[in-house]
Formats: sequence, structure tokens, C-alpha cells
Amino acid sequence: MHAIPNPVKFLAFLLVFSFLPACAVTKFQSITLDDTYTGGPIKKILIVGAENERRSRLMFEKIFAEEFEKRGVEAVASHKVIILPKDLTKERIVREAANLKVDAVLVTFVIGVKDKYLTYDPANVQRTTRAKLSWNWVNTYASEPITYTKTESVRLSTNIFERKTEKLVWNGISETMQMESVKELIDSLCKAVLKDIRTSGLIE
Repeated sequence: MHAIPNPVKFLAFLLVFSFLPACAVTKFQSITLDDTYTGGPIKKILIVGAENERRSRLMFEKIFAEEFEKRGVEAVASHKVIILPKDLTKERIVREAANLKVDAVLVTFVIGVKDKYLTYDPANVQRTTRAKLSWNWVNTYASEPITYTKTESVRLSTNIFERKTEKLVWNGISETMQMESVKELIDSLCKAVLKDIRTSGLIE
């Protein structure tokens, strides 16, 4: 026999996703380009997602690596050579970048998350529920207000360093809004970053 789902949790789930918009939007708050860079278009790059949560890091590095490859840039995800997030030190990244003979290293990390707190109060819909339904368990369970969070925006810093000089070549401070998932956030950020660095001549 299947367990009867908790209607409060189910209604809250539907409520959260009913507010989610169609797609993520990434906008740059600032972009800095080193005008003295003379290294030419990047041909090989190491991708580093500075994130302790393993799945998010792997997803970030995989998506960025794939998109660079589509544009003719050989890309290596850092989790293939540096497995543990705690080992993502500058010294280790520099060493692995040298071993791989990459031209540049891309590093992205979160600098801020804006959450919105929302409340669903079943008391506001109980009268309608009682009038239309005779299921006592609905009235029994749907009695406690539920507070949940919805991420409104995420601010990230994306940096590209030249491997040989370790100089910062490009930096973008971005804000991504209206995302339904981590993947959608990464996809949106990736498109925005690649578009700008191509315009800047860092990739062909």
C-alpha cells in the first residue's frame, strides 16, 4: 500500500515551482580586461570551479569545458587532476596547470547569494478545501504555515589567469537571476563569459 503524501509538503512544492520563471539571466556588473596581455588567443585552458559541493563543482567544470571545446579551445576540468576541493590551493593549481601546459586558468567562485523568504499559509485556503473535499486528512495536515526560501540571484567572480605570468587577464563580476536550477545558472553564466572573452579576443 502506498503511503499518502503529506499535502502540505506537496502544495508547498507546487507553490515554489509555480513562481519560477522560464530561464536564467546573467548580467555583468563589471568587466576588467588587461590591455597589456599579448599572449594571443587561448588554445588550452584549465577550468576550476571553487565550490565545496562536489556535484556543483563537477557540473560547472563539465559544462564550461564542453563549451570551450565547441569553440576550438582544449579544456581540462580541474576535478580530473585535483579531486578534493580542499586541495584547490594556488600552489596546486599552478603546478597542475604547468604539467598540463595550458595557456590559461579560469577560476570562478561565489561572492554572494540573495534569498527571498516566502510563506504559504494553508489557513487561507482551508475554507475552500472543506467546501469541496471531504478528506479529513487534508484538513488535518494542512494547518501549519510553511516558510521556504527562493534564491533570487547569485553573484559570482570569474577570473582568467595567464599561466606563464600568473597575471589576471580577465575578470567578470556577474549576477545571475531567475534560475530554476544550478545547471541553468551555470549555462547562463557560461554563455555570458564566453561571449565576452570572444569579443575581447581571448578566444577565437
